Amino acid sequence: MDGEPAELTVAEVRDHFSQVIDGSAVEGRVTFGVSGQGRERIAGIVPVGLAEACEEMFDEEDGRIARHRLDEVRAGTAEVMSLEEVKREAGL
Repeated sequence: MDGEPAELTVAEVRDHFSQVIDGSAVEGRVTFGVSGQGRERIAGIVPVGLAEACEEMFDEEDGRIARHRLDEVRAGTAEVMSLEEVKREAGL
C-alpha cells in the first residue's frame, strides 16, 4: 500500500471511478468511500493482492477453528446435537 488511504465521498468515487481503480491497480492505493454527512467509511477499493491476502487469512482462520471444533467433538468435550434435535428446537 502506498501512502495513506484516501477518503472520498461516494459521489467523488463515482465521478472519478476509473482514476480510483487505476490508482488501486497500478499504484497500490487504498481508497475508502465515505458517507457524505458523517464521513463514515462505508466501502473500500483496495489492490487485488491485499484483498486476496485478507481472503487467505480468513480461510486459514476458518480452517483453524474447524480443526479445533473437530478436536473437541472427537474428545467428547463439545456439545453436539442430532439433526432431529435441531429440527425439534427450530420447530420444524
